[in-house]
Amino acid sequence: MNIETTFVDATIVDNVKNALRANTKLIWIESPTNPLLKVIDIKAISAIIQKHEDILLVVDNTFLTSYFQRPLELGADIVLYSITKYLNGHSDVIMGSIATNNKEAFDKLKFLQNASGIIPSPFDCYLVNRSLKTLAVRMREHMKNSLKVALFLENHPLVVKVLHPGV
Repeated sequence: MNIETTFVDATIVDNVKNALRANTKLIWIESPTNPLLKVIDIKAISAIIQKHEDILLVVDNTFLTSYFQRPLELGADIVLYSITKYLNGHSDVIMGSIATNNKEAFDKLKFLQNASGIIPSPFDCYLVNRSLKTLAVRMREHMKNSLKVALFLENHPLVVKVLHPGV
């Protein structure tokens, strides 16, 4: 398909800047990353590519959800979620979601969705809607509990390293 890729450590913003090529069309980041939970400065990367009208910034926001982070407000063009994980929270739906405030990207994605027929079932939508009602409570508790565990492990003599964005 004549697609070239360049992989960089995007936690260092200059790496992204230095990786741009004449044929760069898309920058895809995940923040925090899976599985190392590295945090990437979405706003700084967005600022770099704002000078290039033909480059889209895509952010996988699965881990933080829109409860903790809103990449569109930080300059992303497209945000994607694995709804199967935190947004659903019950492991009973396999679904993804794309959000955008870019009209051109929306029109292209809508065409692809229509052409390929990739839509969730009404029942799956019902299950996700049910789960969204408890998203705030679940995310706050995940945050509090994971931070307690991380702080405990950080001070444990048998633990070498703790990977958690909060410590």
